[in-house]
Amino acid sequence: MNPYAPPASTAPAPSGRGKARINVGIDIGTSKICVAVGEIKPNGTLTIMGLAMIPSHGVDAGDIVDMSLAGDCLHAALDTAEEESDVMIKKVFLAVKNASMTGSNHSAGFDLPEKHNRISDRDRKAVEESARTLLIPDQNSFIHHLLQTYRIDGMDYHSNPVGLECRRLEALYHLVHGASEPIRNYIKCATQHDVEVEDVAFSPLAAANIALDKEDKRKGALLIDLGAATTDYVMYLDGVVHQSGVLVAGGQQISNDIAMAFGISFEEADRLKIDEGSTQSGRCQIKNAAGSTRNPLIESGKVEKRKLDETIRARVRETLERLKQKLDAKPRLTDLRAGIFLTGGGSLLTGIDQLTEDIFGIPTQLARGPTIFGFEEKYQDPRYASALGLLRWSQG
Repeated sequence: MNPYAPPASTAPAPSGRGKARINVGIDIGTSKICVAVGEIKPNGTLTIMGLAMIPSHGVDAGDIVDMSLAGDCLHAALDTAEEESDVMIKKVFLAVKNASMTGSNHSAGFDLPEKHNRISDRDRKAVEESARTLLIPDQNSFIHHLLQTYRIDGMDYHSNPVGLECRRLEALYHLVHGASEPIRNYIKCATQHDVEVEDVAFSPLAAANIALDKEDKRKGALLIDLGAATTDYVMYLDGVVHQSGVLVAGGQQISNDIAMAFGISFEEADRLKIDEGSTQSGRCQIKNAAGSTRNPLIESGKVEKRKLDETIRARVRETLERLKQKLDAKPRLTDLRAGIFLTGGGSLLTGIDQLTEDIFGIPTQLARGPTIFGFEEKYQDPRYASALGLLRWSQG
């Protein structure tokens, strides 16, 4: 849990559905706001009841810069989700991210007295508290304290160690923290519409909650969430989080590059990127829904397809190479046997999975489709990943 919200409480069970629980996830992004409504049945099955995605205004690089504009957009998304799901939304889980978000590993430990070398529950709690304590900037607050493992006499131990004998006990945690004010603004944006925020989650962790299964996390996986203004990531190994963070680079930078390269407006460049964009140089593919008419800038010859793709590829390559350099040396990328999973709007760019695989040197796939999300086709858009992942947040 985190300091921004009260502990999640179980919502009243819908009539005639036993102990089923209805959850709501909200993802407020720079380019879009997603609201997902789903029902968790007693056996853990998730059924999507409603999903809304509308353009976002008043948000810049994960920061709410205009509360009124952002609030109006969220209100519209909530209304749409309520209408589709036939649920009155009162409690929500909220995804958060901005440039200040930082993930780091921290450990602490102590030697047990020779006459008392069997680990007690008090010992366990004491070593956990020490490992969870990290000096961070005054303007920051913790969002997550994620236990990685215990270490007993130098050997990793993933279960509760109480009752075991040892000389030295350690606990290792992954801690996520960020600037307090932007996170409070996220919560304020939601609560001004008469909804209670049950918990907040770092956005890529929420996405991983739906895009990765337990086996992916055990084998080792890197999830990269390619957003409009930021590229967020989380790395798992042995079932626990090892790295996470934010890179200030995203789809808006690509659109800016296109606008400058061809002397067109940002809006024209953004549409061109969506209609025709590819990370594979010179790849000719009609990408619009109708499949019969290409973007008029391509049709008129004002924009050359090959140069467009080269512009996109250069920026995406730079972003991914920066991310690769940002990752810690351990674990090695080759240790991630499940590979890389891509989510977010940027993952819709043609060929980005192959480019990512070329740069990182490990198998890469788009985190969408029935084998990943397990939902009907209309819910498989990778831009929904964080909001959908929040629907399972109360399950841990």
